[in-house]
Amino acid sequence: MEDDEEQKTNNYAWEEQYKRSWDVLKEDENGSILKSVMALKKKKTNRIDMAVQRGIIRQLVIVIDCSRTMAELDLRPNRLDHTLTLLSSYFTEFLDQNPLSSILLLATKDGLAERLSDWLASPAALNKIVSVRYTPSGEPSLQNSLELARQALITVPNHVSREILVLYGALNTCDPDDLNQTIDKLKSDSIRVSIINLSAQMHICEMICKATGGTFTVVQNQGHYRDLLFNTIPPPPLITKSQMIQMGFPNTIQVKDIVCAW
Repeated sequence: MEDDEEQKTNNYAWEEQYKRSWDVLKEDENGSILKSVMALKKKKTNRIDMAVQRGIIRQLVIVIDCSRTMAELDLRPNRLDHTLTLLSSYFTEFLDQNPLSSILLLATKDGLAERLSDWLASPAALNKIVSVRYTPSGEPSLQNSLELARQALITVPNHVSREILVLYGALNTCDPDDLNQTIDKLKSDSIRVSIINLSAQMHICEMICKATGGTFTVVQNQGHYRDLLFNTIPPPPLITKSQMIQMGFPNTIQVKDIVCAW
């Protein structure tokens, strides 16, 4: 019975029934729907488990697939434009909940990876970058993207959470070398990789996420895509305790036999 209910809530876009969103809103004794709206918003907000140690400072590299598969029309107006639209609201929410963090943007197409921005902590500056119209072309490269992201993260201090989020639309990757070597480097540098695939499940993507402590998910429809993307906003659990930074008041030290020269 539970499996049937779960399947109904996870249907693809073309399988969903028409729903009236205003039916869930109810008036209180004063005729206001404010409480109902706030309860609905709170339900959608991801709750953070306080028993798990999480980093308050995060450096996030977002890799955007700009290959030809991102021109598909299963997400409107197309995969790439829909992704950039989601990111414009994602930046504001992410930096609001992670005020000490910053984001760097990369793009991959034509078998290469390129840097779109520096480390930024301003939603306006990030929105300016994704507002540019990009033309999908060629094939993506997971290895080039991860290597370029790794180079930007290895200089980050150990107490900072190092993360890579890949928004991937293809079912293949054009890599110059053995991708397993890149995975080993990411593991040794404590870099977490999470991948959201817009097409289908890929074994190599799942393997990368599992090895680095990230998550691999596949988009079902537009609403599901937004949920998966915004689920990455809460800080993930720390990979190692070395990422913790000790803070507090200085200790008092007793020093004996001090000779003062006047």
